[in-house]
Amino acid sequence: MPVDIRVIHVRGFLRARLAGKFDFEATKRALLDISASADDDDINVLIDVREAPAYFTFPQVSELAFEFHNLRLAEGRKTGVLTTEDRFDRAHFFAMSARGMGEQVRAFSSFEEAFDWLQG
Repeated sequence: MPVDIRVIHVRGFLRARLAGKFDFEATKRALLDISASADDDDINVLIDVREAPAYFTFPQVSELAFEFHNLRLAEGRKTGVLTTEDRFDRAHFFAMSARGMGEQVRAFSSFEEAFDWLQG
């Protein structure tokens, strides 16, 4: 059975203010736009945050996971988060937080492993 996978790069949704400070509300609006464009339950999503400009604190990651769940961005689909080894702890924390709310989310540092999981 074929599976559609949509890759979303961090620059597609992460927003910052002029001073470079993370803009949570603008990021949330961008995630809503992405969600609306991927409303087909047959589409799994790979969020590529390897080029994220800054490290997020664990409270910010937790808040993003909560909003991710509230916006129903993963409802009916698998979502992989692709990151670098040095940032894996935050991506894994995001995935664990989202899974705790019933979402199918996993963190990966390997594109191939993420792709295989999303297809399976």
